[in-house]
Amino acid sequence: ALLTGMGMDRAEARVRHHDGTWAEIWVKAVNLIDDPTVGGIVLTTRNITDRKRAERLVRSQTEILELIARDAPIDQVLDTVALMIEDHDPGARVAVLLVEDKRLRPRARRGRGPGPSLRAALGDIELHDELVTSFQLQHGVPIVVEDVATDPSTEELRPVLVEDGVQSLWWAPVIPMEPARALGAVIAFHEDRGHVPSSHAVT
Repeated sequence: ALLTGMGMDRAEARVRHHDGTWAEIWVKAVNLIDDPTVGGIVLTTRNITDRKRAERLVRSQTEILELIARDAPIDQVLDTVALMIEDHDPGARVAVLLVEDKRLRPRARRGRGPGPSLRAALGDIELHDELVTSFQLQHGVPIVVEDVATDPSTEELRPVLVEDGVQSLWWAPVIPMEPARALGAVIAFHEDRGHVPSSHAVT
């Protein structure tokens, strides 16, 4: 459009940063090729990554609330929660862990989340009192493990984490509106060491 004389165009694009992350930008291009003082196309860009993330977060939260309002099956709600977190935490493989009696029931959408061996190992964890107490955290405050190979909290699961390619993880409790105790937790696995989630991922 610019080269055929329309003069001005706007677009949104997704670009890769040199550190491997992605950013969403707004671009305005003005054709000033015929202006002798410029003789080219002038581009104005704006980073709109945070705004786009916020818009997606609102859409995801609305979808989850609608599922709850429709009394949708709990597994469908949990699938949507996991997908929302994966959308806001690039590279994450997410599972939702429900507390059932003294064990955890991992839930992840088919083809996503942790691998079969890791999923099975999560389901074999027995909830002792110390672990149950650790679930009683404030909503939105994650526990971050930046290196599963050295963190004492991952000692029990370390062999299967390494086998599944996990180098870091974070998790946060799932707490009802009037918490007597946590219902479970969301856990995000990453293949890069030192990963720390953004505020969007744990909101």
